[in-house]
Amino acid sequence: MNKGISILVVTILFSCFLLMNLCSAKLYVKPAKQGIVRVKLFSLMPAVVTKSFDVGNFYEFPIDIEIQPIGDVSDLIGIAESSFTLKPNETKTVEYVLTIKEPGTYYGGILINVKPRGNIPTISYQSDLTVIATESITKPQLYVATTAAAIPLILLVYFKTRRSRR
Repeated sequence: MNKGISILVVTILFSCFLLMNLCSAKLYVKPAKQGIVRVKLFSLMPAVVTKSFDVGNFYEFPIDIEIQPIGDVSDLIGIAESSFTLKPNETKTVEYVLTIKEPGTYYGGILINVKPRGNIPTISYQSDLTVIATESITKPQLYVATTAAAIPLILLVYFKTRRSRR
């Protein structure tokens, strides 16, 4: 009896796995993973990167799509259109903007929730994203560069005002 229950559980799990693979095969996401974004941060201004991906519906019925950032990158991502409906065989490009203010490594991704109409369960797909932000100029270097640029400017203004007085 114990062996029969084990076979039944394995059969049910295999059937669920096969069903999920067949269901998710009709959702098109390209690129499947958002990958790694490397940025250099300059003092006093954030790095802004615009990226996009395609979502397609290859089901025979319309589906509702909800998109949300997850993980560490959720504070960095702005998605203009985060929910929409796709008709059968329709594909849409989703654009998002990354705004990075602090150096560091951020892990997470974009969660794509597919809600078919009717009694079909919701399917979720995660597209992974890693952001690596480094500072391009360290603060001491910035002070030296600012001072080096300011000295000729101050001298130029000084000599111009001195000439105009004569």
